[in-house]
Amino acid sequence: MSNTENAVIVYKGRTNIVSVSLGMNVSGDTLTSEVRTASGELIMTWALEFDGDGTDGELVLIADNSITGPVAYATGLMDIKRLSGGEPLSVFDAPIEVEFREVVTQ
Repeated sequence: MSNTENAVIVYKGRTNIVSVSLGMNVSGDTLTSEVRTASGELIMTWALEFDGDGTDGELVLIADNSITGPVAYATGLMDIKRLSGGEPLSVFDAPIEVEFREVVTQ
């Protein structure tokens, strides 16, 4: 995991909100997203909400400060799982790198 140029940045101890555009109708689907280590250990779970009704594929991922504060890792990998008609589907071709950063102002 070395290409932090395209990584999702998560600030530890802060509520983080990330907008995602899937470009497809996911209004009837169940979506979940986790950040894990390369070996599969769970680091954190995003809360997912539709930014609207889901027909345009616009989502908001939210990680509350109570979730990001205790994170002990510098990096992780995330994806979004889509459960459509009982079938689990990947949303991305490959996991997305997540970079956890410390904050200056406490």
